[in-house]
Amino acid sequence: ERGNAVMHRRMKHDVDEENRLFDRLIEISTPAFLNDVATRTFDGPMPIFVIGLPRSGTTLLERILGNHSQIESVGELSDFSRQMQWQANHYSFPALDLGMVERAGSVDYAEVAAGYLRQSQWRAKGKPFYVDKLPPNFMLAGFIHRAFPNAPILHMVRDPMDACFSNYKAFFGGSYGYSYNLSTLVAHYANYERLMRHWHRVMPGRIFDVRYDELVRDPEAMARTIFQACNLPYEE
Repeated sequence: ERGNAVMHRRMKHDVDEENRLFDRLIEISTPAFLNDVATRTFDGPMPIFVIGLPRSGTTLLERILGNHSQIESVGELSDFSRQMQWQANHYSFPALDLGMVERAGSVDYAEVAAGYLRQSQWRAKGKPFYVDKLPPNFMLAGFIHRAFPNAPILHMVRDPMDACFSNYKAFFGGSYGYSYNLSTLVAHYANYERLMRHWHRVMPGRIFDVRYDELVRDPEAMARTIFQACNLPYEE
């Protein structure tokens, strides 16, 4: 608590600003906006996106995927958000702010996809798929769909108390400023939960939820389901 209080004072996470960001993101992410997707074909290795809160089990899911003979595990990439910023001519840290959201409608998502692949495909080391695991990309799921309408998006879901406490005790340094105070942590979780509900509502069937408790209770059964969601055969 003492350490987190110090970091909370340093990070100055603004809940009101975050609320406005999520409000506006949900407002612009209509079915018409998200489904304005042209048919595209891509050459070379393709990404599998893993999203969710930090400390929700995304790394566990990444390791399971990366043990498949057709998938390379490449770690946490920021390439997608960088390509969004490049196309929007707008830099922000963290990856998404109100300015980026306001410019999202004018972004060329075909160019986002092309730039992303140019920057990241080499990491696949010759395999046909690679895992792009970056928890905060849950905020970009709609934009990922616009760029890669057929790429799997796997969402790791963990019990709220477990996920939040694990965030609170993790110490992320200069990232995830919400995690250093219980009030801001709860507010962030509420925003995360309502955004994920929105994605499921406006992009039905597009995001596959992987439940952490089911995965650790019966890894083989869940692995079969996960690879099926990725249109890949199960491997022992």
